[in-house]
Amino acid sequence: MTIMGKGSDMFRRAFHRWLEAIDGDFAFRLTVMTAGMLSTVAFAFGLLSL
Repeated sequence: MTIMGKGSDMFRRAFHRWLEAIDGDFAFRLTVMTAGMLSTVAFAFGLLSL
């Protein structure tokens, strides 16, 4: 559990640096699009597993 916690902290720090490096509006749109794609893929796999 601690290993996963450290990994997520490292990822979070890198993600924040990346977000600061680019425009906030673009980052927000990219996050929304990525979340949409992930949910679509998860939904498709859910249908396939049925």
